[in-house]
Amino acid sequence: MSHLADPTSVTDYQNTSTTVWGLCPFIYNGTQLNVNTNGRLPYQELIIDAITGDYNTLNDSKILCISDMSQSGFKATCGYIYETKRNGYNQNPMDLMSVTGENGMWSIITDHNGFYWFSTEGSGRTYSFKFYNKCASAEFINGEGNANIMRFINYFIDEIGNPVKWPDYSTTACNRVLITGRCVLNNSTIGVPNITVCLTREALQ
Repeated sequence: MSHLADPTSVTDYQNTSTTVWGLCPFIYNGTQLNVNTNGRLPYQELIIDAITGDYNTLNDSKILCISDMSQSGFKATCGYIYETKRNGYNQNPMDLMSVTGENGMWSIITDHNGFYWFSTEGSGRTYSFKFYNKCASAEFINGEGNANIMRFINYFIDEIGNPVKWPDYSTTACNRVLITGRCVLNNSTIGVPNITVCLTREALQ
């Protein structure tokens, strides 16, 4: 969820994302959090175990940190990647795509909304996205702008390239995997309804 989205007024806040920088250790001294950014791990997830009781952030030892993309002198780009667009509506976010860059910071993978970000102080830098098309590795590369601004750019896989490289991506059966199962209460067969399920903790390297 974007840190700019107010859940009380933004109804689709679950479809928004933000620039997660990584997982950092911290120490809570009773009045404030002392976050160790030097110990940052390049993860976009915080595992919360609520099976045996309620989760309390202050009892944990790590916290997700958001990157400040408005720093002076930085050139930043962020946006969402989708398979296609139909009748003006974005279709099927591309999650778990590998995101890499040079001389900067980036999101490492796209999240369940297809969100990515990249930031650098240099000019003319490039960043790339890797994914699978027809069971083979595919990649596209884009360049960072030269102005010290934040750019918002969405990509659609079946529109990339001139000529278009993957025009049938969204209709190719091999490009999507159907995963089914049940969510149940621990140590029981009682189903749990209305749960959002996301694939996580994996990416194309």
